[in-house]
Amino acid sequence: MAIVFIASLIYSCGNGSEYVNDFYVPSLPFNDGVEQLNEGQGGVKYTFELFKYQYFMWLDLDQQSVMETLEKPKTIDVYEDEELSDQEFNELFYSQFLRDDNDVYTLEEILSIIGNRTVGTDFDLVQVLVSFVQGIPYEEAGPQKYPLETLNLNKGDCSDKSILLAKLLSMAGYDACLFIYEEAKHMAVGLKVDQAPNPYYQDYIYIESTGYHPIGDIPAQFAGGITIKEDPIVVLLDQGEYAIYGFSELTQLYDEVQEYYGPGYFNTTIEGKQITEEITSRRKTLDSLTSLNDEKESKINDLMSEYNRLDCSQAKSEAIYEECQVIVEASNDIRMEYNDIIKQQNEIIEEFNRLTNRLNKINANNYIKE
Repeated sequence: MAIVFIASLIYSCGNGSEYVNDFYVPSLPFNDGVEQLNEGQGGVKYTFELFKYQYFMWLDLDQQSVMETLEKPKTIDVYEDEELSDQEFNELFYSQFLRDDNDVYTLEEILSIIGNRTVGTDFDLVQVLVSFVQGIPYEEAGPQKYPLETLNLNKGDCSDKSILLAKLLSMAGYDACLFIYEEAKHMAVGLKVDQAPNPYYQDYIYIESTGYHPIGDIPAQFAGGITIKEDPIVVLLDQGEYAIYGFSELTQLYDEVQEYYGPGYFNTTIEGKQITEEITSRRKTLDSLTSLNDEKESKINDLMSEYNRLDCSQAKSEAIYEECQVIVEASNDIRMEYNDIIKQQNEIIEEFNRLTNRLNKINANNYIKE
């Protein structure tokens, strides 16, 4: 697989060492919290979520810088006799968006605001930055956007959001790259990790930027049936050097949670997570009730077998008649209990369906489908 090396892609803004730390792995059950990261003074409002924490942040973007950015080139000139490989073309094309210095002040402001949060402070910067960019609404776009444009619009497609995320991670001091998929028309971010049993590319793991999704996992399918079946073109950024540690522990948590709640737990909102937890709880209650009814049905069958053995329909003696009456009464009591459980099951199924419909509505517009 060919690698594209881009030299000096990001203007110097410090080595980011004050920001770098390793993956933080929370314990179950997840805590929740809400924080307004800075005072809202107009501008653009961003809302994003990490596990069950919700954050609000405002950026009062310099509109002069935004206007200047809008005038910047979004194409590259290639001479007719110049033969560029796919790797060389991507290097030239995306370098202009990564080298742009109009956004440096704004990106440093984002790092500072997020770094000074007071809720969920145990979380490493990587997870918070990933959630911030994943929380920016996805929208299929036209020409490639500069990070400042994406922030100003508060929306973007896979390449818009991936370039923003990769640049933020790199400025913070982390070793990041871009993964470009030409057949799938998709872009994602790579992050270098210190240890990983099965890294995606060399020491880099995959990070999806289009929507909420576990770090290190490639979505099985996107909207429109798009899947990734090709090796990426890899564009390395040279600003950050830190390889984050703790990825294996984080994936263990992902596996544990998804085994318990299902594979879509990390692809939804906090409301969706809460609903998923309720659905799981009701499913377990339903399973328990089903098991209990199976036991009662077995007892009824045993009683009916004894009823038939005694030939209760043709009781020959008073003693047998009385014994048969005891069987009938016991059977009727169990049937009443059985029917009560069926009623509970139906109520749970009705609530289960209501919650499922609500969850489907929440996730209906997700770009990531599986």
